Amino acid sequence: MGVQTIVHGRINLKGDFEKTREFIRSLKDDDKYPFIRTEMFSLGASERPYYYDEPIIGFAADYKGLEYDWTSFIIKFENVLQNIEFDTAKIQMETGFIGTYNFFWKTKTDSKEEFEDKDHFIKTGKWYFGYGHRSRWGLLDEELKEKHIFNIDFQYPIKFDPKTLREFNKAIERLEVGQVIDLAVEVINWGKLYPILTFGYVNKMFDYGFESGKGYWIKKLTPIEIK
Repeated sequence: MGVQTIVHGRINLKGDFEKTREFIRSLKDDDKYPFIRTEMFSLGASERPYYYDEPIIGFAADYKGLEYDWTSFIIKFENVLQNIEFDTAKIQMETGFIGTYNFFWKTKTDSKEEFEDKDHFIKTGKWYFGYGHRSRWGLLDEELKEKHIFNIDFQYPIKFDPKTLREFNKAIERLEVGQVIDLAVEVINWGKLYPILTFGYVNKMFDYGFESGKGYWIKKLTPIEIK
């Protein structure tokens, strides 16, 4: 038995719509948890008058206890965002027992664009990120409260556990491209390891897997060090 987590939302597109759709199609049969696969998206209307201002891509998926792997999900979802052309994105996570949470991204379209402190955006190099109930453009529809901020082993911007990251980088520093190693002895805290594996995988640094009784293995694809 497990706890169900439902994630759903939308992405407002801009720019090269077909390029975006090609990337969504390239996700295909992702088999690394948490799965983000092509069929979890609706690609939206592709021509007028079947969309008014800009095409909308939908996303909906059902997971087992995803709130405890939310960092890895956000890494994979943001990998989608950074490979497409979008204006805003909004997703909602519905959990079985710990509430419902909302997440919002607004791409940086203008270097002079700024939001006020009351909007409670977290500014990164690529976009603005925010929690809470927000309008179409990202402004808060109601005051942001502590209960709106999801913080179960999750922080934004994403940061990896320093000790686990050191152990991981030490384990792979002598690893040759194409070589496979067993991480069971090298990295102690497997729970903190998974977001690091997810990040390296989506950035095509390495492949990884899990063997019962042995733990995680990794195959190096490029020279890597995660920071």
